[in-house]
Amino acid sequence: MHFSSIENYISDAYLDHLEPEMEPKKGQRVAIIGSGPAGITISVLLARRGYDVTGAPLALAAY
Repeated sequence: MHFSSIENYISDAYLDHLEPEMEPKKGQRVAIIGSGPAGITISVLLARRGYDVTGAPLALAAY
């Protein structure tokens, strides 16, 4: 068994039971550059805090 299939199973099982608590919308937008672990994490955290999150995942690669 591959380690990645264990990780995928755990992630899928967790997301099936996830019920995030969302704060009211703040009316402010935030842009996240990059789609690595840090970019994804901060996107989720900011969205839960009421920010409208958008991103440019390949912005640095294009530079």
